[in-house]
Amino acid sequence: MAIEGVPTFERPEIVAGIDVNDRAALAVAALEVVYGSNWDREKAQEDFHNDFGEIAAQLGDDRRIETYPHMPFASTTDGQKVTVESAFGTIDAMQRRDGTTYPPTYPFREDDGNISKRLWTPGEGYDEADVNRMNMPGDPYDPQATTIHARAALIDGPQAEERLLHLLDLSFDDKAPGYSKGDKTQVEELARLTAEFEEAYPGLTHRAVILGGFAALTIQRRLEGLAGVDKKMPMEWGWMAIPYLGRKTVGGGSWVGLADSYGDQPGLGWWIGFAYSYGGFGLSVGLKED
Repeated sequence: MAIEGVPTFERPEIVAGIDVNDRAALAVAALEVVYGSNWDREKAQEDFHNDFGEIAAQLGDDRRIETYPHMPFASTTDGQKVTVESAFGTIDAMQRRDGTTYPPTYPFREDDGNISKRLWTPGEGYDEADVNRMNMPGDPYDPQATTIHARAALIDGPQAEERLLHLLDLSFDDKAPGYSKGDKTQVEELARLTAEFEEAYPGLTHRAVILGGFAALTIQRRLEGLAGVDKKMPMEWGWMAIPYLGRKTVGGGSWVGLADSYGDQPGLGWWIGFAYSYGGFGLSVGLKED
């Protein structure tokens, strides 16, 4: 059963006429799952087609990518606020090809004392500005964070089990258990990679994948599944920390938010930040705005 107030996802409405091999059409269909269809679909597909093509052209054959639409939360559609919980509730209402339903996203049905639920609930946990952020806390807010736009995840990470993950085996930051002075951290390495990438590709931006990207990739892969294309959900192996959320103190602990999948169940959880071979960042690129 979907979370109360979220409309049931009707499989034929989205899949009919959608070629999932057309990445622009797939991106628009993914957005319609969360935002509805009250917009110019043809114009949106044209824009995504052009922007995905430009990203690919600028990268050339240097990197492998999986395109997706950047999906900000806290937008409104027909007067409804799109929050993390409502968006994933809509995603939960999607069906598999055989008509069965997916398990509900963790942790929104857990009790109120659950640390993950507290971390992902505005107030004590991350708020709207946090989940949309596309740079580190304290840096100027990236204006692209709250706009729908074309992005591409880099799927050339070091582990064959999950090519979306990068920067494994590093402490999140200098506050992580086990960190020693002089050790590299994921946050520092992300900054280095971003600077190097944007120097090499001046027309592109380089960012970590944030929660809206995880949601969009999940929806796209489920839509592909409905069309008979068998794909694993993102982060079935390992977990993806979201660095721009920053640390949040909840229940006496200092946590970093993460996203993963338990099989085909999306999960939003926490990480204390220690170096681990399964824990990394997703990396994405988009067009630099003038």
